Amino acid sequence: MQSITELFNNNEKNLLNEYLKHYKINEIDNNGKTLLHYACIYKLYNLANYLINIYDDDIINKQDNDGYTSLIHILNINLDENKINYDEIKNISNKLILKMNFLSLDYETKDGKTALLEACKNGFEDIALSLLNLDVNLILYVKDFKDEIYWCEYHEMINLKMKILSKISLNEISDYIEFNRKI
Repeated sequence: MQSITELFNNNEKNLLNEYLKHYKINEIDNNGKTLLHYACIYKLYNLANYLINIYDDDIINKQDNDGYTSLIHILNINLDENKINYDEIKNISNKLILKMNFLSLDYETKDGKTALLEACKNGFEDIALSLLNLDVNLILYVKDFKDEIYWCEYHEMINLKMKILSKISLNEISDYIEFNRKI
């Protein structure tokens, strides 16, 4: 039988050991982050999968001090990262979507990021469609989706763009058309 640490690679073991020096596995640090936040930030897929399975809903739905959920962290890709496993990111994102409560999927960070925006920005069309199919982003009357639409156009995700446009009001569509005429 494998021990828990045999499930993880060295980077995952290092993060786990460092975190556990100061906090219990389900505790929140001074930045409002859980171990799952860090596993998602550093793209430690095995550790993230393990934590999703053992954490309760409160930890899964937790926003850190900057408003980021684990879902937003896993979808937030640094362009300098050279070993991104898109299949693992999709896998973890889908698991988080299934376990997160409805309102948590709609959280916005202090710098204006949402799970939907990060999915669009990084070309995760299927994740973005999953979020939209759950009617995430109930703040449609506040959000204009210009950034999401821009990234859909950039990544040539036409179906996603049409789904987003179908969710917003006619006034917002005319504003969008007028905005694009000026560019």
